[in-house]
Amino acid sequence: MKIIPGKEQHMFLIKTLLIMKFYLLLAFFGVVQAKTPVYSQKMNLHFKNSKVDLVLAEISKQAQLDLLYDSKLIKKANPVTLNLENATLNEALTALFRNQALEFEVIKRP
Repeated sequence: MKIIPGKEQHMFLIKTLLIMKFYLLLAFFGVVQAKTPVYSQKMNLHFKNSKVDLVLAEISKQAQLDLLYDSKLIKKANPVTLNLENATLNEALTALFRNQALEFEVIKRP
């Protein structure tokens, strides 16, 4: 079998493009996986008559997020009792700020 130089180069180019497509697809799914919101991570919170800032610190730790808040306002908040199992970030924050004169907002990065 005789291999034509132009055909050999063409096959090499096709293989290279297929490999590049594969790695691009793999990278895309890696980014999608990495971008999966931690907002859906589940957390367990058990606090009895605890300060809100302590609960926020635990939420931050379990969700692996940085939470921004005004510490002066948080110190004025009423103590909370929480018993949550497999709660999402939104569920945890909703329970935490229930019956408080405070609100929260989750801002997702683009």
